[in-house]
Amino acid sequence: MSETLEQCIQRYGPPLRVSADQHVYVFEIEGLRVFASIHEGKVKEIVYKKLAPSSDYTGPTPQMSTNEIHAILGKNARDATWEKSHPDLYTVNYSCRDRNLAAAYSTLTGLLTIAEQGSSQKLAERIPELDAP
Repeated sequence: MSETLEQCIQRYGPPLRVSADQHVYVFEIEGLRVFASIHEGKVKEIVYKKLAPSSDYTGPTPQMSTNEIHAILGKNARDATWEKSHPDLYTVNYSCRDRNLAAAYSTLTGLLTIAEQGSSQKLAERIPELDAP
């Protein structure tokens, strides 16, 4: 977290698209679509979505494995410790006190959201408008 746009481009490659307000950049890497919300020059919130296995896939929402989630969390917190809690049947929450980060994985949407603790975490609501092929 707190990466610059340039660091995101180094990590994920060039963006596929940019939101109209130029705050959200969409990337793809290693079977994931990545949505980075950048404010004041830094990533404040980032959402990961596992891509469908093919363009004509009509099955259930692709889910991330626990190992995939933990790998992404580790990369975003420079391998700091994350604590996990289960607030309800469909969401797993994580917190990283060392880096002041919070994360949530939704099994309904297949989205892993990571943000600075206390931020509004509204990027996931914008995914449908930004997720066009």
